[in-house]
Amino acid sequence: MKSPEIVVVSAIAALLLAGGVNFARGKQDVVVEGVAVQQNLVYDFYPNAKDCATKGTSYLLFPNAGFSDAVGETTDADHLDRLFHSTWKLKIRGDLSRIGRFGVRGRDSREFTVRSVIDAQRLECGSGPHLKSSN
Repeated sequence: MKSPEIVVVSAIAALLLAGGVNFARGKQDVVVEGVAVQQNLVYDFYPNAKDCATKGTSYLLFPNAGFSDAVGETTDADHLDRLFHSTWKLKIRGDLSRIGRFGVRGRDSREFTVRSVIDAQRLECGSGPHLKSSN
């Protein structure tokens, strides 16, 4: 390779490396939309999901103190299962961790710590096969 070609290739490699590092690092005070699934007091969040058909990589969700009130995490005697298995379509603000392996057996790619709930809608999904198993 000639000297100008080496410079161009090196510059492109440096830009790609910088872009990759920027993507992989954590971000503070971001707004995301998706579906949160609660199973046995563990919350998984699927960014960009629109309904109960959650798939793809999830984030381990850490709710803040006001999360339960904001999403209407209440139940009646006929629906006690909602205390341990619920699903919501959410728009939330919070802090996103770096890319890594989090949660049970490292299956979540990031952690998301909720600062506030902007919008929440309960989804009636049941406990079908589309929901992740905690096994």
